[in-house]
Amino acid sequence: MGIITAEAKYPAFRHYTTRQEISDLGGTKPPHGLVTQPSAMIFDTTMLIAGALLLAGAFALWQLYRNRLLTVVSTLFGAGALLVGIFAGNTTPHPFVAMIAFVFSALTAIAVFRVTAGPFRFMSLAVGLLSLLALIAGELGDNSPVVRSIGIGGAERWVVFPIILWLAFFGGYLLASGHRLQPDRHGPAPVDGSARSVRLGVAVGQVRGSQLKKRTDSSRPPSPQAATTSTSVQ
Repeated sequence: MGIITAEAKYPAFRHYTTRQEISDLGGTKPPHGLVTQPSAMIFDTTMLIAGALLLAGAFALWQLYRNRLLTVVSTLFGAGALLVGIFAGNTTPHPFVAMIAFVFSALTAIAVFRVTAGPFRFMSLAVGLLSLLALIAGELGDNSPVVRSIGIGGAERWVVFPIILWLAFFGGYLLASGHRLQPDRHGPAPVDGSARSVRLGVAVGQVRGSQLKKRTDSSRPPSPQAATTSTSVQ
């Protein structure tokens, strides 16, 4: 929403279009390096907040899954987004930090495929691969039919927007799955409540086994030894 707001507040006389790079909202490439307000402030602030939230999310994913690969790529994703807010499009480091954000956002979605279950894991894989393919198409520049058709800005939005939507879906997936943070470091947290389901199944099996044993004992005829004992008592 910050990107959309920055685009909406971009002055009409500057003729910003979605064929331009998203980072032009924060500042255009050197040597001109035009910074247009208030769009630049809105975009940079959005990226700073997004980067901080993504880094917090990376820490939460470590607490949840204890998966080193996922933790590393999600941390680099958050760091890249944060650095995009620090180094705007009119600075020299910007292309490098933007590439970190692009690459590791896609790799984060792909890494989530390893720790989730059900249809969502395949959605994560598809989104990550789509983002990577769009990034490759954008890097090919005018040699890519994608860029010739929708511009470098259009290709860049195919990198970014699927990831933004996927992040919202991933949050919903985690809430619906009923995950709990790991209390210790002895293994990954249960995925999709599987451990809880196993414990519940074991408990139900034990109850049913106890009930079946009682029915069997009550329907079984008394043994000859028990009958002899009963007669002797009489």
